Amino acid sequence: MNPKQPPSLATWMLEHLVPGERNEALDGDLLEEFHCGRSTVWYWRQALAAIAIGCLREILIHRTALLFAALWSMLAPAWLLIVANIEQHYNLGQRFWQMDWPWSTLCDLGLLLGVNVLFIWIGIVLYLLPDLWVAKSLGLWRIGKGILASLPVLFALWLALIVLSKIFLTGQVVDQHSVAPASTYSIGDVAPIEIQQPSPAEQWDVQYGDKVTDPYINPRNAILDMRTTTLFVRLPFFLCLLCTLWGISSHSQGRRSRIIA
Repeated sequence: MNPKQPPSLATWMLEHLVPGERNEALDGDLLEEFHCGRSTVWYWRQALAAIAIGCLREILIHRTALLFAALWSMLAPAWLLIVANIEQHYNLGQRFWQMDWPWSTLCDLGLLLGVNVLFIWIGIVLYLLPDLWVAKSLGLWRIGKGILASLPVLFALWLALIVLSKIFLTGQVVDQHSVAPASTYSIGDVAPIEIQQPSPAEQWDVQYGDKVTDPYINPRNAILDMRTTTLFVRLPFFLCLLCTLWGISSHSQGRRSRIIA
């Protein structure tokens, strides 16, 4: 009679979802304990615990990449506002929309995607600089490899980089060069009656239903802004940086292990 087999799904998860190299000794110990009378619930509990411990271990190993990705992505809203101010100063949007379709749309979205990719690449270079400084070598090949490593993630998230940035800028960018509010006059032209224009905070409340007590135009204020829209706009930047830097760190640690061995 064949011995009782552990749950196939739990075994698959144990083999494929534990980060790092496969621990065959752990698999063998769990299988042996299960054949000695341990329950299915016990096997599931051990498999999930192994996955959780493995993920926690990987997070601790790559904590520098995780922290840098979180801090650099905090600057993304300020970066978008700076780019929007530059675009507005040179009337780039108006120039784009004077082109024939589809070039107008391609140039407008392409500019936004390009500056976002540049922001991510700058973050990758800054992350690599301390290691290059310690190695006392410029290491352009390593910087190039880091940038190339980001391309698959950028390809997967390019739409989010455009759409979420557009939503953020639509609600945030205030035309600082707009004409002063027009005035209307009474029938006798005795005294002008100023039309009360809604404040940026009121415009934001109407559009998004999110109360704003101190709306910002200055990009510096956007860095610490924690509203829903700014959190969402940071997300693709964070994922791009984290996945890229995680891969770079794993590759570097694997190479060091081979050298030591």
